[in-house]
Amino acid sequence: MRSLRLLPGVNDPPERFLEAGFDAAARERGAPVRLELLRYEFADLVDPGAMARLEERVIASAGAERAWLVGVSFGGYLALQCACRQPDAIAGVCLIAPYLGGRALIAEIARAPGLAAWNPGPLDADDDDRRLWRFLQARAGDLPLVLGAGAADRFARAHALLAPRLPREHVHFVDGAHDWPTWRRVWDAFLDAGIWR
Repeated sequence: MRSLRLLPGVNDPPERFLEAGFDAAARERGAPVRLELLRYEFADLVDPGAMARLEERVIASAGAERAWLVGVSFGGYLALQCACRQPDAIAGVCLIAPYLGGRALIAEIARAPGLAAWNPGPLDADDDDRRLWRFLQARAGDLPLVLGAGAADRFARAHALLAPRLPREHVHFVDGAHDWPTWRRVWDAFLDAGIWR
């Protein structure tokens, strides 16, 4: 049984995954998965030690099992930050409409042109966004990553920069915007693709 650890967006409690039918979709398919809903408070993330505590809950508590992380919106950002810090401790990451950093950084990468040509330069110790993109640039092919979102998602420009770095079967763009009905369609595609097995 594969453990899938779900991180919601900033303004959503983890129970929204259940309300949106994520567990029902897995049951309908007979998928051998165990969904674990993770809770965090955005205010906690201002604390410099918050990411270490989140890592402990997301990764270390799994014991010997390597779980997939599934993050929606800002939850996708948090999942990637955990993967960036401990890539060998997880099985893969499913990013559903992830926030991937501020507009200025996304524009900078687009002007490079694109992630392959981007040079982040020296990184400040607290520059988590650039560190995340450097990780994607260097290791996107090593760790199983799945990206999915609505074509009209508010973060579509960032998604378009990441998508070419991933295998085509790991990218699922669907009709829709930055909302739960769209994310449920991406989730269905993720389950059906079976990359998490």
